[in-house]
Amino acid sequence: MFEDLKPGTNVKCTVTATPKTQGGILTLRRLQKLNTEMQQELNKAYTYRRHTTIVGIRAGKRWAQRPRIPMRVFGQAGETWTMKWRPQLAADLASVAQYVTVEPIAD
Repeated sequence: MFEDLKPGTNVKCTVTATPKTQGGILTLRRLQKLNTEMQQELNKAYTYRRHTTIVGIRAGKRWAQRPRIPMRVFGQAGETWTMKWRPQLAADLASVAQYVTVEPIAD
């Protein structure tokens, strides 16, 4: 299925159906995080959390009140993202192949 894709080519992935298993949902979320725009958003959120974490002393030890991480990736039907193809992704995409369509993008 993915043999004709060369490493480094851009591919467009579209979620056709929401996975029914928790493992499928987590795999889709992990694949969606490979999108450069999503990585930028996650890095901004990480930087914001790092600078706004409240650190205090509790029972004589440092204690941090960390804010919850916002979920920006959902893995729902209809979502699309682009990413660079790597052969290491073949196993992950094969496991969720019934929920995702992968198309190469002409450069």
